[in-house]
Amino acid sequence: MEHDKQKPTILYVYDIMCGWCYGFSPVMMKLYEEYSDTIDFETVSGGMVTGDRIGPLSNMSSYIKDAYKTVEDKMGVKFGDKYINGTLENGDVIQTSIPGSKLMTAFKSFDTKKSVPFAHELQNAIYYHGVHPDSTEDLLANVNTFGVDKGKLLTITKSDKVVPVMKHDFELSRRLGVTGFPTVFLFKDDEIHFLTRGATKYERIKERLKSLT
Repeated sequence: MEHDKQKPTILYVYDIMCGWCYGFSPVMMKLYEEYSDTIDFETVSGGMVTGDRIGPLSNMSSYIKDAYKTVEDKMGVKFGDKYINGTLENGDVIQTSIPGSKLMTAFKSFDTKKSVPFAHELQNAIYYHGVHPDSTEDLLANVNTFGVDKGKLLTITKSDKVVPVMKHDFELSRRLGVTGFPTVFLFKDDEIHFLTRGATKYERIKERLKSLT
């Protein structure tokens, strides 16, 4: 990962399937809207639900039915009715990070600067609009791509060349020592700092950012 040594970079390590990232997403959007003129923002997909973790929602649905309420209580977000009464009730829905991570990788090949808003769009598609995470086409149909042509984006997403770049993101997450999502870093003057490990409120992360800039 390259970044301008003269300009700080906030690195948002998230996963499209992470419910806590969905809860934290409005915080990241607020940071992005307030600081994107003076700080670069980059998003890394963490690869939370890959390999043998991919499987039907029924494997986790009883846990998620309690966990999403905790996210709502702590972060002040709402999971959509189509997710709660649709996706969660359909135990056959396949949980996987791969299609969403490919879409993020493809999107960044067109526009790295709007990766935070695009991550927000992807998570809203799943956790608010109830889009199934294993359908690239359905995800793409339910997101704002901020001027990136959806046809071109789909072509890149389905190409073989997107896979190694996506896997590089997964590996970067591991090399940075990320053990849970979301995790946010600040790169400044060749030094790396944690802004948060886990979802937190805007005021807390802003206070931490101010102490480092």
